[in-house]
Amino acid sequence: MRYFSLLRLPSAASFAAASSFLSSSVSSICCCASSVSSSVAAVATIRCICHRPLPVPLNNNYFPPKGIIAQSGNEGGVSAAGDDDELEAIRQKKMAELQKVAAERQALSAITQPVHLTDSNFSSETARYPLLLVDFWAPWCGPCRMVAPVIDQLAKEYAGKVVFGKVNVDENPVISNTFGIASIPTMMVFKGGKVVDVMIGAMPKGQIEMKLKQHLGSSGSSSSSIYG
Repeated sequence: MRYFSLLRLPSAASFAAASSFLSSSVSSICCCASSVSSSVAAVATIRCICHRPLPVPLNNNYFPPKGIIAQSGNEGGVSAAGDDDELEAIRQKKMAELQKVAAERQALSAITQPVHLTDSNFSSETARYPLLLVDFWAPWCGPCRMVAPVIDQLAKEYAGKVVFGKVNVDENPVISNTFGIASIPTMMVFKGGKVVDVMIGAMPKGQIEMKLKQHLGSSGSSSSSIYG
């Protein structure tokens, strides 16, 4: 007596489902999945021949080769480090500028008396201070002696804002002749090394202050010398 064993073969629908599942699984990791046949034999003999990373975006279900991640990470790190260095350089430059301004203000605040100006130091001193009032005077001049205590008082009150200087016209004829000083007292206001205002005669304190406040409130870059 012969016995026959019957094997139940998968239906066509089962074959199609298995083929679709394998094709979708392979397509998520290999660019060669498009060549997969719907037959089981073709699926069983699939081999990836492209050997190159796929341009698949990162998500929770896909992890690209380590080389790609490392390369992207390094490029981002270099870019971030470069940005940090640039920002730090800008910050350091700004801090240096602020420290310079603070030092200059502190130095000006320490000047509470009129500066002695001569033919030799006049040019450098007028260029050194942002706003300088120069009093041209002489010991024998009565009106000059009247203005002297006012200049001393203003030098203290405006310390850090305005510097005051005095020029003895008898001892410094060169600078006096340069500016054509014919009457004393004559007070000249220098801003950025340029003469921006002139006052002749024994001016009262209030009038001198009014002139100074006008120049303190104006921009240094817009000031022009009255001597051209």
